[in-house]
Amino acid sequence: ALTKIRAIEQSSIIRERFPVLAQAASVLGPIEIRNLATVGGNLCNASPAADLPLALMVLDSTVKIVGLSRSRILPVGDFFKDVNQTALDEDELLVEVHIPLSSESSSAAFMKLRHHQTSVDLAIVNVAARLTCPDSICEDARIAAGAVAKTPLHARKAEEMLIGKKIDKELIRNAAGAASEESKPIDDVRASAGYRKRMVAVLVKRALEAALGGLEHGKSKR
Repeated sequence: ALTKIRAIEQSSIIRERFPVLAQAASVLGPIEIRNLATVGGNLCNASPAADLPLALMVLDSTVKIVGLSRSRILPVGDFFKDVNQTALDEDELLVEVHIPLSSESSSAAFMKLRHHQTSVDLAIVNVAARLTCPDSICEDARIAAGAVAKTPLHARKAEEMLIGKKIDKELIRNAAGAASEESKPIDDVRASAGYRKRMVAVLVKRALEAALGGLEHGKSKR
């Protein structure tokens, strides 16, 4: 939990085995913040626009929580309860993040849209997606979006549209539209709710296309 964001961004192991996490870390604020901020801090802040939770969610990561009388493990997506609110009790600490190894048939991508696209801007919308497709058929899919609900959004209906099917452009477009429908953004100083909904569809589409491209590149290498 005390691992610095910059260490995640620069780790050769992370870049090789969990590139989507390195992608998310690389756009988390300016380098001064990444040198100081930790993965545990980013999670415990529980911002709806945070970057790392989305990458960790699509990687099926869990967090270990330790208190005075018990320890427990939660999926990262269940750690968030409301805006800036987590599942931690008053006597508990988040001490560990566990990321299971992905299969060679998996590929994931992270996308982030900011108002001026500068490092200090919070996300208007951010998205992570992962596809697991052995033998050209989607066996599993994960889609997570930020800044579009009170907590990071797990787009389950969009995922269900992909599983068991061969991924093509039309299916990706339909799944992206479903993710947009699942989102519940608000108007704020950075963007309107309507704009955010439209951008969910755009970013999910791009993330799924990038993940599919990663699968195809991996097959060509093998």
